[in-house]
Amino acid sequence: MSSHLLVLFCFALLIFDKIPLSASFDWYTTCSNKYRCGAIEADFPFVGDGRPEGCGHPGLKLNCEKNNATIYIKGVKYQVLEVDQNAQIFKIARTDYMNGICVPQYGNTSLDPELFEYAPASGDITLLYGCSPEKNSYIGGFNCSASGKGFILPGNSTSGGAELVCRSRVIARVPDPVRNYGELGNVSVISKALAEGFPVKYKVDFEACGECKNSNGVCGYDGILNQTTCYCQNELSLDLRTCPPTPGSGDDGGDLEVPDAKTGT
Repeated sequence: MSSHLLVLFCFALLIFDKIPLSASFDWYTTCSNKYRCGAIEADFPFVGDGRPEGCGHPGLKLNCEKNNATIYIKGVKYQVLEVDQNAQIFKIARTDYMNGICVPQYGNTSLDPELFEYAPASGDITLLYGCSPEKNSYIGGFNCSASGKGFILPGNSTSGGAELVCRSRVIARVPDPVRNYGELGNVSVISKALAEGFPVKYKVDFEACGECKNSNGVCGYDGILNQTTCYCQNELSLDLRTCPPTPGSGDDGGDLEVPDAKTGT
């Protein structure tokens, strides 16, 4: 088979593979459903709990555990505390730091820059674990029953605090006031800040979603094209952004009314 025919064959498979899905599955109705878990309610671009992939971005999949919304970002599990879809911001907190700082289960806090960016008013701190007190001149810190002595440093200190002899370090995120006002030595303040979480902005094409909604469509996500798409009632949008006008809507190109010659109406 020539390369040209192979390309055509693969393209045909993609087309016919999508036809049964769009014909047998009501994406318009399904993606009209909202994700609900505890106090969290959200729709596009989130998926999960009745909103399958195709209703939103696969990187924004929410789970529901004991009435708490959770999400995994780069292997780290977070609890979703708030969602502001108008501002495209949600507030998250690492689940392993919800009840203290002594038992981290994951590595560094890190976001996928293609999908997320840190919202203002937050910054990094570095938590050091298993430090040898007799070899360190630092004063303060905290103690953990499993790992022993620990310290908290400002910023993303991957190389900072080199004079500290410690077994591990974790980069985490806290609100800016904690870092700005010298609270790093207060373990209870840091623990509370970690549990309160930090805001994250998600980057999805909401302009296309707005066009879709204005045409009475429901926003979704095309995983093949990696872009926002539009589901229309009884059919799939042909241009992926808007739905065709419905009959009688005034936008269907129908006949214009001609004023009466006698009355002018």
